[in-house]
Amino acid sequence: MSDRMEFDFKAFLTTLTFPPLEIRNKDIAAMLKINDAAISKIRHGRSRVIPTQLRPLHMAEEFANALVRKIFEKSSSEECKNYSEDLKKTFQLSEKLSQLCEELSVQTDAQTSEPFEGVLARFFVQCYTESHANSGAQIKSMEQEKFGIILGDARPSADFEKLLEEINQGRFSREELERLEAGIVSASVQAEGVKNAYYGTFYRPYANLLKEQLTKPFYRSSVRREEITIDERKGQYERKIETAEHLVLPEQKPCPYFIRRILINFDCLSRDEFIDTVFEKFQGTVNGIPVLEYINEHQEKSYTRIQDVITLSEVAVQGETNSYVQVELEVPLYPTHPGDHFEIETKYNSRLPFVEDFSTNFSYRLKYPCQFFAHEHVLERETALRWDIIMDVFSVFNYAGSGGIANPVFQRKRRTDSLMDRDQSVILHDWVLPGSGYRRSIHRLR
Repeated sequence: MSDRMEFDFKAFLTTLTFPPLEIRNKDIAAMLKINDAAISKIRHGRSRVIPTQLRPLHMAEEFANALVRKIFEKSSSEECKNYSEDLKKTFQLSEKLSQLCEELSVQTDAQTSEPFEGVLARFFVQCYTESHANSGAQIKSMEQEKFGIILGDARPSADFEKLLEEINQGRFSREELERLEAGIVSASVQAEGVKNAYYGTFYRPYANLLKEQLTKPFYRSSVRREEITIDERKGQYERKIETAEHLVLPEQKPCPYFIRRILINFDCLSRDEFIDTVFEKFQGTVNGIPVLEYINEHQEKSYTRIQDVITLSEVAVQGETNSYVQVELEVPLYPTHPGDHFEIETKYNSRLPFVEDFSTNFSYRLKYPCQFFAHEHVLERETALRWDIIMDVFSVFNYAGSGGIANPVFQRKRRTDSLMDRDQSVILHDWVLPGSGYRRSIHRLR
């Protein structure tokens, strides 16, 4: 039995960082268009996930060409030959990859660099493809992790492993994958002893809805806390708001992040006064960087006040005679790699004139899928003596619940403080689709 090691994706990336090539971890990350931390986790076996954008069909040739260019910045053809020889001695390689190792070894420096670079690129394409395939059942797509679909511990059959390998290497067309998916779902249902009578009319629309979300941004978490004070003597309504959201951007393109409110237009306030009342004592960060600093850095601006990046615009509300204005703070997020994470935190007060039929109502609707959602609304102690707070949840599937109603996705939770019910929370412990959210209303106690 050979004592050579299996040549998997983790091993391939690791060998590149060792002599004779000594490619830096951050350079490998840049060539693969993912962040340093993701590469480190793959190399050290701390990640169960190899992102889908790293499949050979998407990345092998591009990575190989970038790697060849990087190698020839500092290394010679002799070092490349040494690398291929070390690979052959250390790992179990396919016949095709072994032949490419032989081709590299017979190349001479007397030949032009172009033929050698061509062979070297083909060699690295095969290294990439073969090592990725050898990772077998370790490969789970980003979408699978995102929706919590993880293969069980049972050892799959050889035929299943072969099928999984072919899927991971992108050997099926979209139509073939959809047929395969349909067969799996149908068989899974029938295995429970149920006749799968309406797969096409019931399952397919929801499957398509989920697929549409896979390339869009998503929240790892969305956490919000509001403390509400109603001072009728002063005619004032105050909200102390804190938010912390963890957003992941699957694509490497700017994505706007909005804080948006629609309010009655109080003509007695100037523009800056109006903004100051909505975003009083505003503090905000993007990955720990203050919002203004982040915007200035990425847009080459020199804003000094939060008022400079907030816009006001009049909006029409159907069936309303009042004049309304939209107050919007836009923070464009700039990922440097696909799959970059952004942690956005804000803290501010909103202090406005109290209008009973308007101020007491609030609604929130998710823009992106969210893995964990926890929003809490609390009445200030004196306010809780005269007012009650109620929250109703709704989903993209038109579920609505209030009172003590709960279901597996939406859990409405009411807690008590002393003898008074002061707060309401919506806590969603699993994935929820965009369009889901809640309505919060505050009612005068009678």
